[in-house]
Amino acid sequence: MPELRCNVHTCVHNKNEYCDLDAIEVAGSSAQTAKDTSCASFVEKKGNEYSNSMREASATSNIHCLATECQYNDSCKCHAGKISVGGNDACHSDETECATFEKDTK
Repeated sequence: MPELRCNVHTCVHNKNEYCDLDAIEVAGSSAQTAKDTSCASFVEKKGNEYSNSMREASATSNIHCLATECQYNDSCKCHAGKISVGGNDACHSDETECATFEKDTK
């Protein structure tokens, strides 16, 4: 499992830059750059709202990746050692991105 760091502080699942979900989904089936991707698991935090997940936030997470052109994508699983999800002031998932995305040049 990749190490997942998240700077999307407006997401209800973000706990000190870790995610409290067991797995996230990265969208962007036609992505050519990181900006073409997004965290489909994003849920906007409103006020003092927090995730109702009982799971502790973890440094690692399963990543279901739909960005098929990414060099780290192998059968929709992310095989990067570490990934970073960006979008600090995001209100919607399309305002987030997988900052680790790198186009496969093969």
